[in-house]
Parts: sequence; structure tokens; C-alpha cells
Amino acid sequence: MWDLTVNKYLFKNRLVLSLNYSIPLNLGVRKSQQREISTPFYFQHDELDLGIYDNMVIFKLSYRFGNGRRTRVIEDSTRYDTEAGDSRGLL
Repeated sequence: MWDLTVNKYLFKNRLVLSLNYSIPLNLGVRKSQQREISTPFYFQHDELDLGIYDNMVIFKLSYRFGNGRRTRVIEDSTRYDTEAGDSRGLL
């Protein structure tokens, strides 16, 4: 499905306003989706009408309450004789 999405971040990226527009399906996309499974003992036929998604507009509002988890950067200050990977005791 083809979508156009615009996001606007507010309040230090805590609030996100999203506007999503699905273009018309008659622009080279089928209006239904079909699936069929057939075995000697089992038969299944599914059909999904995609017409409801034609020219659809979705407005979404989301807010992040926490600060998230902060990561700590650890710098290795050990001096090595050579920069070859095998002399450091690494994999």
C-alpha cells in the first residue's frame, strides 16, 4: 500500500503528531486480496476487501511520558603495544 506520512515533533520530541494519507487504490493496485490453500484433506479460501483503505486519512497523536533509558559510554583507556586484533585478547 502506498502512503504519504507527515510527522511533527513537539515538546522536546515527546509529543508526535502524525498525518497519514493512503492514496487511491485504483492507481495500479488491486482492490482485493485473495489467498487459497488446498490439500487433499483441507481447503481454505480467504478474501479481503481493500476498498476501505481507499483515500484513507489517519491522524495519530502520541506522547512519551518517560525520559527513556540513558546509556553510559565507557571508554577503554588501556594502551596496547600493537593495534592488531589478536594481541588485544579479543575474539
